Amino acid sequence: MSRIDECYDTEKAKLLQIWKIQFLSRSLEWKLNSHALTVMRTDERHMADVCASHFMDVGGQWNIEEKHSTLSQCLYRTLHLTVHLLNVRKVVGHFKHSPPNTAELKTQQVAHGLKAEALVQDVPTRWNSTLEMIKRVQRNQEALRDVLAQKKNNVTMPTKSELEKLQKLEILLEPCRYFTELRGGEKFVSCSVVLPALCHLSRVMESSEDDPAYIVKFKQTFSADMTRKDKTNLTWLKISTATNLRFKDLKCLHRSQRAEVWALIAGLLKEEMHG
Repeated sequence: MSRIDECYDTEKAKLLQIWKIQFLSRSLEWKLNSHALTVMRTDERHMADVCASHFMDVGGQWNIEEKHSTLSQCLYRTLHLTVHLLNVRKVVGHFKHSPPNTAELKTQQVAHGLKAEALVQDVPTRWNSTLEMIKRVQRNQEALRDVLAQKKNNVTMPTKSELEKLQKLEILLEPCRYFTELRGGEKFVSCSVVLPALCHLSRVMESSEDDPAYIVKFKQTFSADMTRKDKTNLTWLKISTATNLRFKDLKCLHRSQRAEVWALIAGLLKEEMHG
Protein backbone atom coordinates (compact mmCIF):
# COMPACT_ATOMS: atom_id res chain seq x y z
CA MET A 1 0.00 0.00 0.00
CA SER A 2 1.29 3.46 -0.78
CA ARG A 3 0.35 7.11 -1.27
CA ILE A 4 0.57 7.74 -5.00
CA ASP A 5 -0.52 11.31 -5.56
CA GLU A 6 -1.67 14.54 -4.06
CA CYS A 7 -3.80 17.47 -5.07
CA TYR A 8 -5.11 20.63 -3.49
CA ASP A 9 -8.76 21.33 -2.76
CA THR A 10 -8.85 25.08 -3.36
CA GLU A 11 -12.45 25.40 -2.16
CA LYS A 12 -11.73 23.94 1.28
CA ALA A 13 -8.01 24.80 1.36
CA LYS A 14 -7.03 21.21 2.11
CA LEU A 15 -4.24 19.01 0.84
CA LEU A 16 -5.55 15.67 -0.46
CA GLN A 17 -3.68 12.36 -0.35
CA ILE A 18 -4.62 9.51 -2.67
CA TRP A 19 -3.77 6.00 -1.41
CA LYS A 20 -3.57 2.86 -3.52
CA ILE A 21 -2.91 -0.85 -3.06
CA GLN A 22 -1.07 -3.25 -5.36
CA PHE A 23 -1.44 -7.04 -5.25
CA LEU A 24 -1.00 -10.14 -7.39
CA SER A 25 -4.09 -12.13 -8.35
CA ARG A 26 -4.13 -15.79 -7.33
CA SER A 27 -4.20 -17.03 -10.89
CA LEU A 28 -1.58 -18.69 -13.06
CA GLU A 29 -0.94 -15.39 -14.80
CA TRP A 30 0.12 -13.62 -11.58
CA LYS A 31 -1.48 -10.42 -12.86
CA LEU A 32 -0.58 -7.22 -11.02
CA ASN A 33 -3.64 -5.33 -9.81
CA SER A 34 -3.70 -1.72 -8.67
CA HIS A 35 -6.68 -0.01 -7.03
CA ALA A 36 -7.28 3.30 -5.28
CA LEU A 37 -8.41 2.79 -1.67
CA THR A 38 -9.29 6.26 -0.48
CA VAL A 39 -8.68 9.99 -0.63
CA MET A 40 -7.79 11.71 2.64
CA ARG A 41 -7.65 15.38 3.59
CA THR A 42 -4.97 16.82 5.82
CA ASP A 43 -4.13 20.23 7.24
CA GLU A 44 -0.45 19.32 7.33
CA ARG A 45 2.04 19.75 4.52
CA HIS A 46 3.10 16.14 4.18
CA MET A 47 5.14 15.70 7.31
CA ALA A 48 6.43 12.15 7.65
CA ASP A 49 4.54 11.48 10.90
CA VAL A 50 1.24 12.52 9.31
CA CYS A 51 1.82 10.23 6.34
CA ALA A 52 2.69 7.34 8.64
CA SER A 53 -0.49 7.93 10.68
CA HIS A 54 -2.66 8.02 7.56
CA PHE A 55 -0.91 4.90 6.31
CA MET A 56 -1.97 2.94 9.39
CA ASP A 57 -5.49 4.44 9.34
CA VAL A 58 -6.07 3.29 5.77
CA GLY A 59 -4.68 -0.16 6.59
CA GLY A 60 -7.09 -0.39 9.51
CA GLN A 61 -10.09 0.65 7.43
CA TRP A 62 -9.39 -2.12 4.92
CA ASN A 63 -8.21 -4.68 7.51
CA ILE A 64 -4.78 -5.04 5.92
CA GLU A 65 -2.58 -3.76 8.74
CA GLU A 66 -0.56 -6.99 8.78
CA LYS A 67 -0.35 -7.33 5.00
CA HIS A 68 1.24 -4.12 3.88
CA SER A 69 4.76 -4.14 2.46
CA THR A 70 5.78 -0.64 1.54
CA LEU A 71 7.12 2.61 2.96
CA SER A 72 5.32 4.31 5.79
CA GLN A 73 7.68 7.27 5.88
CA CYS A 74 7.67 10.16 3.47
CA LEU A 75 11.18 9.45 2.22
CA TYR A 76 10.47 10.53 -1.33
CA ARG A 77 9.47 14.02 -0.28
CA THR A 78 12.78 14.53 1.51
CA LEU A 79 14.64 14.11 -1.79
CA HIS A 80 13.98 17.75 -2.62
CA LEU A 81 13.99 19.40 0.81
CA THR A 82 17.76 19.81 1.13
CA VAL A 83 18.09 22.45 -1.59
CA HIS A 84 17.96 26.14 -0.64
CA LEU A 85 17.78 28.44 -3.66
CA LEU A 86 16.61 31.75 -2.27
CA ASN A 87 17.73 33.99 -5.14
CA VAL A 88 16.18 31.73 -7.79
CA ARG A 89 12.92 31.51 -5.86
CA LYS A 90 12.86 35.29 -5.61
CA VAL A 91 13.21 35.63 -9.38
CA VAL A 92 10.52 33.04 -10.05
CA GLY A 93 8.17 34.66 -7.52
CA HIS A 94 8.68 38.04 -9.21
CA PHE A 95 7.10 36.64 -12.38
CA LYS A 96 4.61 34.20 -10.85
CA HIS A 97 2.93 36.96 -8.81
CA SER A 98 2.78 39.57 -11.58
CA PRO A 99 0.74 39.07 -14.78
CA PRO A 100 2.46 42.06 -16.49
CA ASN A 101 5.90 40.61 -15.76
CA THR A 102 4.73 37.22 -17.00
CA ALA A 103 3.46 38.76 -20.22
CA GLU A 104 6.77 40.56 -20.75
CA LEU A 105 8.66 37.32 -20.18
CA LYS A 106 6.61 35.60 -22.87
CA THR A 107 7.42 38.44 -25.26
CA GLN A 108 11.14 38.03 -24.57
CA GLN A 109 10.91 34.25 -24.91
CA VAL A 110 9.48 34.65 -28.40
CA ALA A 111 12.14 37.24 -29.26
CA HIS A 112 14.88 34.81 -28.25
CA GLY A 113 13.28 31.93 -30.16
CA LEU A 114 12.33 30.11 -26.96
CA LYS A 115 9.20 28.22 -26.07
CA ALA A 116 6.69 30.46 -24.29
CA GLU A 117 6.47 28.63 -20.99
CA ALA A 118 5.68 29.71 -17.45
CA LEU A 119 8.25 29.46 -14.69
CA VAL A 120 7.73 26.89 -11.96
CA GLN A 121 7.78 27.74 -8.25
CA ASP A 122 9.13 24.85 -6.22
CA VAL A 123 6.89 23.58 -3.43
CA PRO A 124 8.08 21.18 -0.68
CA THR A 125 5.03 18.95 -1.20
CA ARG A 126 5.32 18.69 -4.99
CA TRP A 127 7.67 16.07 -6.37
CA ASN A 128 10.46 17.29 -8.65
CA SER A 129 9.34 20.92 -8.48
CA THR A 130 12.81 22.11 -7.42
CA LEU A 131 14.36 20.34 -10.40
CA GLU A 132 11.76 21.73 -12.80
CA MET A 133 12.24 25.25 -11.39
CA ILE A 134 16.00 25.01 -12.02
CA LYS A 135 15.51 23.66 -15.55
CA ARG A 136 13.16 26.44 -16.60
CA VAL A 137 15.33 29.19 -15.18
CA GLN A 138 18.31 27.72 -17.00
CA ARG A 139 16.42 27.45 -20.29
CA ASN A 140 15.10 31.01 -20.06
CA GLN A 141 18.04 32.84 -18.52
CA GLU A 142 18.53 35.17 -21.53
CA ALA A 143 14.86 36.18 -21.60
CA LEU A 144 14.80 36.60 -17.82
CA ARG A 145 17.93 38.74 -17.86
CA ASP A 146 16.47 41.07 -20.52
CA VAL A 147 13.18 41.54 -18.67
CA LEU A 148 14.85 42.23 -15.32
CA ALA A 149 17.28 44.68 -16.93
CA GLN A 150 14.38 46.80 -18.22
CA LYS A 151 12.89 47.41 -14.79
CA LYS A 152 14.23 49.03 -11.66
CA ASN A 153 13.60 46.67 -8.75
CA ASN A 154 15.47 44.70 -6.12
CA VAL A 155 15.19 41.44 -8.07
CA THR A 156 18.34 40.49 -9.93
CA MET A 157 19.23 37.62 -12.19
CA PRO A 158 21.39 34.90 -10.59
CA THR A 159 25.07 35.49 -11.27
CA LYS A 160 27.14 33.35 -13.62
CA SER A 161 28.56 31.51 -10.62
CA GLU A 162 25.07 30.84 -9.23
CA LEU A 163 23.87 29.56 -12.62
CA GLU A 164 26.82 27.18 -12.76
CA LYS A 165 25.84 25.89 -9.32
CA LEU A 166 22.28 25.44 -10.53
CA GLN A 167 23.53 23.33 -13.41
CA LYS A 168 25.44 21.06 -11.06
CA LEU A 169 22.42 20.75 -8.76
CA GLU A 170 20.27 19.87 -11.77
CA ILE A 171 22.59 16.96 -12.54
CA LEU A 172 22.32 15.75 -8.93
CA LEU A 173 18.55 16.08 -8.76
CA GLU A 174 17.85 14.26 -12.03
CA PRO A 175 18.29 10.77 -10.45
CA CYS A 176 15.81 11.87 -7.76
CA ARG A 177 13.22 12.60 -10.45
CA TYR A 178 13.75 9.11 -11.87
CA PHE A 179 13.35 7.64 -8.38
CA THR A 180 10.04 9.38 -7.74
CA GLU A 181 8.70 8.35 -11.14
CA LEU A 182 9.66 4.73 -10.45
CA ARG A 183 7.98 4.93 -7.06
CA GLY A 184 4.67 5.92 -8.70
CA GLY A 185 4.71 3.09 -11.28
CA GLU A 186 1.45 1.32 -12.03
CA LYS A 187 2.76 -1.68 -14.00
CA PHE A 188 5.01 -3.10 -11.29
CA VAL A 189 5.07 -3.36 -7.50
CA SER A 190 6.52 0.04 -6.69
CA CYS A 191 8.17 -0.99 -3.42
CA SER A 192 10.26 -3.54 -5.37
CA VAL A 193 12.36 -0.71 -6.84
CA VAL A 194 12.99 1.18 -3.60
CA LEU A 195 16.18 -0.56 -2.47
CA PRO A 196 17.83 -0.66 -5.93
CA ALA A 197 16.94 3.01 -6.44
CA LEU A 198 18.29 3.98 -3.02
CA CYS A 199 21.46 2.03 -3.75
CA HIS A 200 21.89 4.01 -6.98
CA LEU A 201 21.20 7.32 -5.20
CA SER A 202 23.76 6.46 -2.53
CA ARG A 203 26.40 6.01 -5.22
CA VAL A 204 25.40 9.25 -6.92
CA MET A 205 25.70 11.11 -3.60
CA GLU A 206 29.21 9.86 -2.83
CA SER A 207 31.62 12.79 -2.73
CA SER A 208 34.65 12.88 -4.99
CA GLU A 209 37.88 14.88 -4.96
CA ASP A 210 36.65 16.94 -7.91
CA ASP A 211 33.49 18.13 -6.14
CA PRO A 212 33.47 21.80 -5.04
CA ALA A 213 32.72 22.48 -1.39
CA TYR A 214 29.03 23.33 -1.90
CA ILE A 215 28.42 20.05 -3.78
CA VAL A 216 30.14 18.08 -1.02
CA LYS A 217 27.92 19.81 1.54
CA PHE A 218 24.81 19.12 -0.54
CA LYS A 219 25.67 15.43 -0.91
CA GLN A 220 26.41 15.07 2.79
CA THR A 221 23.16 16.80 3.77
CA PHE A 222 21.19 14.73 1.27
CA SER A 223 22.70 11.43 2.44
CA ALA A 224 22.23 12.30 6.11
CA ASP A 225 18.60 13.23 5.47
CA MET A 226 17.91 9.92 3.73
CA THR A 227 19.59 7.96 6.50
CA ARG A 228 17.60 9.80 9.18
CA LYS A 229 14.26 9.36 7.41
CA ASP A 230 14.78 5.80 6.16
CA LYS A 231 13.09 3.82 8.95
CA THR A 232 11.18 1.52 6.66
CA ASN A 233 10.18 -2.14 6.85
CA LEU A 234 13.37 -3.44 5.24
CA THR A 235 12.34 -7.10 5.42
CA TRP A 236 9.40 -6.58 3.09
CA LEU A 237 11.38 -4.30 0.82
CA LYS A 238 14.06 -6.99 0.46
CA ILE A 239 11.44 -9.66 -0.33
CA SER A 240 9.71 -7.41 -2.84
CA THR A 241 13.03 -6.62 -4.53
CA ALA A 242 13.93 -10.31 -4.83
CA THR A 243 10.60 -11.13 -6.52
CA ASN A 244 11.20 -8.46 -9.18
CA LEU A 245 12.95 -10.24 -12.07
CA ARG A 246 15.06 -7.17 -12.82
CA PHE A 247 16.66 -7.24 -9.37
CA LYS A 248 16.52 -10.92 -8.39
CA ASP A 249 20.33 -11.01 -8.10
CA LEU A 250 19.94 -8.62 -5.13
CA LYS A 251 23.09 -6.67 -5.99
CA CYS A 252 21.67 -3.76 -4.02
CA LEU A 253 22.25 -5.82 -0.84
CA HIS A 254 25.47 -7.04 0.72
CA ARG A 255 26.34 -10.63 -0.20
CA SER A 256 25.83 -11.74 3.38
CA GLN A 257 22.18 -10.64 3.30
CA ARG A 258 21.09 -12.32 0.05
CA ALA A 259 20.76 -15.90 1.29
CA GLU A 260 18.67 -14.69 4.24
CA VAL A 261 16.19 -13.03 1.86
CA TRP A 262 15.69 -16.20 -0.19
CA ALA A 263 15.26 -18.20 3.03
CA LEU A 264 12.49 -15.78 4.10
CA ILE A 265 10.74 -16.18 0.74
CA ALA A 266 10.96 -19.97 0.99
CA GLY A 267 9.43 -19.83 4.46
CA LEU A 268 6.56 -17.62 3.27
CA LEU A 269 5.81 -19.97 0.38
CA LYS A 270 5.69 -22.96 2.77
CA GLU A 271 3.27 -21.09 5.02
CA GLU A 272 1.09 -20.25 2.03
CA MET A 273 1.03 -23.86 0.86
CA HIS A 274 0.05 -25.19 4.27
CA GLY A 275 -2.26 -22.30 5.13
